[in-house]
Amino acid sequence: MTLSYPGPAVRPVPQFTVDVPPDWVVSDFPDALFAAGYQQDADTDWANVVVQHHRLLPDATLQDIARATWQSIEDMHPEASIVYERLVRY
Repeated sequence: MTLSYPGPAVRPVPQFTVDVPPDWVVSDFPDALFAAGYQQDADTDWANVVVQHHRLLPDATLQDIARATWQSIEDMHPEASIVYERLVRY
């Protein structure tokens, strides 16, 4: 059997839009769809956004998503810590 991505059995990433400031630069980033941020010197921390995509079951809650996201961050950066946490409810 041959699977094609995207295809009937392997769904593509849903279409979405992200609004970023006009002076941000979009670039590739490991294990992410893309990254965007201010172009700065290598010695300066970037103020940026990294857009990743993970498939979740349809009944996943915001708490499930938050836990999975934090686990992914910890796996990549074990030294990471939570400084501020907020969960928005609609």
